[in-house]
This record gives sequence, C-alpha cells and structure tokens, in this order.
Amino acid sequence: MAAVSVIVGYKGSDDAPVMRTSVESSEVVTSSAVSAQSVGVAGENTFWEIACATNLWVTFGTNPTAAAGTTFLVFGGSPRQFQARKGDKVAVVDA
Repeated sequence: MAAVSVIVGYKGSDDAPVMRTSVESSEVVTSSAVSAQSVGVAGENTFWEIACATNLWVTFGTNPTAAAGTTFLVFGGSPRQFQARKGDKVAVVDA
C-alpha cells in the first residue's frame, strides 16, 4: 500500500511537452492490491503525472480499473507523464 501522487497539469505548448506551473487538479490516491480510482478528471490540453515510491500499474478511462500486466507499469521513484484525454480518470494498483 502506497501513496500515489496524481496530478493533472496543463500542457506548456505544442512544441515543448512540459507542464505549466498551473495545475488543474492534484490528489493522493492510495494504491493496494485492489484498483483505486482518482477523483480528478482530465480537462482539455492536459496530461497526467503519476509518482509513487513503489511500483504500480496505471490505466486511464472514464471509469478505469487497473489490473497487473494490462497497461502501464510505473516504477517507484520514477514519475511518469501521460497525455490526458478529456473526461478521463486514472486508476492504480500495486505491482
């Protein structure tokens, strides 16, 4: 079980894929052996940043359920960024 930082940030510009200093939403989701979903929903021109101290699986969608081996593996201590689709949430589960 670990605390997962879930941030929905705004895209910097078309030619520089970096997060602007303003954030649409930020929350902590607790991961475990059971899929846990974010409250935050992605908006227009945003992307996700997922960070955790332990390895986890993440998936995205309007009502996502994370499962081992099915989508993206995020390694502990290595934050990952993903382009967001408007209306999506993120789900996480321990790896």
